[in-house]
Amino acid sequence: LHSFPTRRSSDLQKYPDKKIALACTSPPPGDLNIDAYYLYHSYNIVDLLKSLLFSCRISFQWFFIKRKIGATDTINRPQASLFLARLNEFFSFFRMAAIHLTDSSYYRLFTKLQPHIIVSNDDSMQLKPRIDDSSTIFIAMQSASVLPSNELYRRLFITNYGDESIKADYFLCTGEYYKNLKSFSKVAKKVVVTGQPRYDILARRSEMYDRLKMMRNLGLNTDKKLILWATQTHALPYEENVENIDAVHDTMSSLEEVQLAIKLHPAENQIAPLYTGNDSWTPLILGKDWDINALVFACDLLITKDSTTAQEAVLLDKPVIILNLSGEQDRVYYVQEGVAIGVYEPAALAHAIKRSLNDTQFLEELKINREKYIRKYLFKNDGKATERIIDLLDSLHERSVMYTQK
Repeated sequence: LHSFPTRRSSDLQKYPDKKIALACTSPPPGDLNIDAYYLYHSYNIVDLLKSLLFSCRISFQWFFIKRKIGATDTINRPQASLFLARLNEFFSFFRMAAIHLTDSSYYRLFTKLQPHIIVSNDDSMQLKPRIDDSSTIFIAMQSASVLPSNELYRRLFITNYGDESIKADYFLCTGEYYKNLKSFSKVAKKVVVTGQPRYDILARRSEMYDRLKMMRNLGLNTDKKLILWATQTHALPYEENVENIDAVHDTMSSLEEVQLAIKLHPAENQIAPLYTGNDSWTPLILGKDWDINALVFACDLLITKDSTTAQEAVLLDKPVIILNLSGEQDRVYYVQEGVAIGVYEPAALAHAIKRSLNDTQFLEELKINREKYIRKYLFKNDGKATERIIDLLDSLHERSVMYTQK
C-alpha cells in the first residue's frame, strides 16, 4: 500500500470539530483548504493484477455478446448503431480495468480514513461503495437531469442483483419530480429534496456577472441580441450533428439582428472540427473553460437539445429553444413543461428565434411556466441549497459519531 499524499491545512473555521477530505481521481490542486487524497495512490500490485484479470473476463464475454447483437437487423438503425458504439466503448478492456481498479482504490482509501460520511455526485458514484464499517453513511447528490428510463433500469438492477447493503443511505435531489423518480428506482433508503447547490450562485447573478463587459471581452456587438448554442456533439450521431450545424448556419445567415456564440460541452472535442469545416462560416466557439452560467446570463436566448444548461436558463429567466432534429421524442420535458419552444424541422428554427425574442405575450407565458417548473424540478431559487445540505450533513455526522461511540 502506497503512502497517502495529503495537504495539511487548518480545519474550516465554522466546523472546528469536523474533518473534511476530498478524494480526487486526478492529482488534486494545490490551493485547497481541506485535505485532498489522490485516489490512485491507494492501490497495490495485487489490485492491479485483479483488475487486469477482471477486464480480460468481461472483454471475452462482451466479444461474443457483441457478435450476436451485430447479427440483428435493428443494429443498422442510427440510434441503435450509436448505442452499440457506446456499449463497445464502455466494455473496452481499459475501461473495465479502470472501473475495477477505481473500486479497489476507493475501498483501500475508505478503509484507511474510516469516514463517518461519504458524499458523492451521482454521476461518479450512486450505489454505496465497499466499506467495512457498517456505520458509515453514504450520500449521493443529483448532478444533472434524471431520466425515467434510466431509473427503470436502476430499479430492475436493484431488484434482481442488489439488496439494502448497496443502496445509498440518502439521495439528495433538486426537486419533487426527481424525488419521485429516485424513490421509484429504490437506489437509496431515503430521498431528500434540497435544491441544486451549484445553482446557488445564480441567486446572486447581478452581483456576479456583468453582461456588457462579457460581450465586449468576447468581441460581440452589444447592440445585437446574443444567441447561445450549448452543444452536445459527443452524445449525438454524426448525421444529426451535421443537420444541426447546417440548420443553425442557414438560420443565422438569414437573421441580421442577432449574433451567435457556441458553447461546447466539456465532454466533446474542444477542437470542434465539425463547426470549423465550413469556409463560409466562422462562428464564435467557446470551450470548456468558459463559465456557462456567465454565458447564459449574458445571452438573450439559449439553444440546446436536452442539456441541463436549459435549467440554468430557466433560473436566469431566459427563453429556450430545444433543437431536436433526431426524429425521436424529447428526452427531457422542457417543451412539455412550457419553458421552451421545440424545433423539430430545420425550417422552423428562424420563426422560433423570432418568437422567443420578440413575442411579448409568449414571453409572459414563459415567465409563468418558469415559476411552476422551478417549484417542480428545482425546489427553490433562493440560493440556500448548499446551506440545507450542510445542515443535513451536520446532523448526520453527530448521529454517526454517537453510533460509533456506542
